[in-house]
Order: sequence, then C-alpha cells, then structure tokens
Amino acid sequence: MSAVEVVAPTSGGATVAPARPVIPGHVTIAPRAYERLLAAVSARSMGVRPRDVTVRAADEGGRLIVHVTGAVSGDGAPVLERIERVRTDVTEGAQRLTGAAVTRVTVHVTRIHFDDRRAS
Repeated sequence: MSAVEVVAPTSGGATVAPARPVIPGHVTIAPRAYERLLAAVSARSMGVRPRDVTVRAADEGGRLIVHVTGAVSGDGAPVLERIERVRTDVTEGAQRLTGAAVTRVTVHVTRIHFDDRRAS
C-alpha cells in the first residue's frame, strides 16, 4: 500500500467514508500571511478598517506571539471590553483559520476612532 492509499473500514455492511490520505511533507506559513489574516480579525473586533490596524506575529517554539497596534472604535462596547474581545478573537481566529496556537496577544491602542457621520 502506498502512502496515499486509504482502505475504508466497514460497519455492519455499510462502507464508512475513508479518512484523509497521509501525504508526507510539511506546510510553512510565512509570518506576513499570519499578520495580514490577524489584522483583518483584529480590525473587525476593534470596529475599524484593516488599514487602521498593524499586526506583528513571531514564532516562539511553534506558537505565535501576536502584537496588535491600532485604533479602536469608540462606538459600541466599552474600550476595555473591546480590547479583551480582540485578544480572544485573535487567539481563536488563529487557531480556527490556520491551526496555529497563540501564546500571547498584546494590544496597543493608538487612538479611539469615533464615526463622524452621526444621525441628526
């Protein structure tokens, strides 16, 4: 049997869907790819545009350390609650979207952005 062949076990006469084939090799994701992805996740949590957020990611023993810097929206939830939500969203987003585990997320707020287009 080669490395990519999979035999589907049977259960009571029914064929069970085969598992994914095992293919030798490894996958490397560049830090810049993590940064772009996590900038989008962070911006959504912060209530601002992705261009208002900068993310730096570094590998520490196979886990990510993430630094988020940028504006946060002053509209909506209190700022401290939003910052805590950013930390949670970045940690969960990295795991869900890339499979990477996050050791630490640091959020540095540079300004509070209020939407000037208020209803009269």
